[in-house]
Amino acid sequence: MHMVVKKISDNAYEVDLPKTNKKDRVINVRWLRRFLQTDKQFPKVPPRTIAEARSRLTEIIGIASIDETNDTLDVYWKDCDPCHSSSIPYSLFLEIPEDLQRTLWDNAKAIDKDNKLRDEVSKAAG
Repeated sequence: MHMVVKKISDNAYEVDLPKTNKKDRVINVRWLRRFLQTDKQFPKVPPRTIAEARSRLTEIIGIASIDETNDTLDVYWKDCDPCHSSSIPYSLFLEIPEDLQRTLWDNAKAIDKDNKLRDEVSKAAG
C-alpha cells in the first residue's frame, strides 16, 4: 500500500514510493486501486513517513529493536498488526513525552529474556 501524495493531472498521481524504488513516483490512474483494509482487528497500518510517524508518536506501544548503526528504533503501533513494526529515528523517539518514553524502555527491558536489548536500552535511557 502506498499513499497518493498529490494529483498531477486527471490521469496521473504522485505516489509515496520507498526511496529504494528507482522508478518515477508519478503513476497512471489505471494502475491505482483503492486499498480496502480487511482486518477489523487491526484497523491501522504503521506510519510510512517521518511526518506521519511524528503525528502518531503517542500511539507507540512497544520497542521491537534498536539499530545503533543507523540510530533508529523499530517500534510497534497501537491498532496495528503486532507482526508489523516500523523504524523511527532515535531523535524522533525523544519527542515522545518522557513518561511514555520511560514506560516503553521499562517494558522493553522487562520482556527482553535474552538480554539482547538490555544493554542498548540502558545506554539509550541514560
